[in-house]
Amino acid sequence: MAEKKLIIIEINKSIDEEKLIFLEKNIENTSDETIILVSLYNPDKRSKLYKFLKNKFEIKEFNLKSEVDLINFIKTKYKDKIDLNAIDLIIKYK
Repeated sequence: MAEKKLIIIEINKSIDEEKLIFLEKNIENTSDETIILVSLYNPDKRSKLYKFLKNKFEIKEFNLKSEVDLINFIKTKYKDKIDLNAIDLIIKYK
């Protein structure tokens, strides 16, 4: 069984065209064993990046009140597919 990987990409502002192309190319080539979390604060839904992500992946907005809510959501969604260390890392990007 292949090792599962968690990739967290945090984008605080818009990205330039070169970085967008790099991201598109590399995100599409990840294995099924990889979970990619893209953290965008208040994303522009008209941007190329947002449209690309929406077209290729499932987008979830998290407006959770507490870390406990986030932990429960992740545990429910991914069950035994994600360990507590990965959940802790995700919470840092909340």
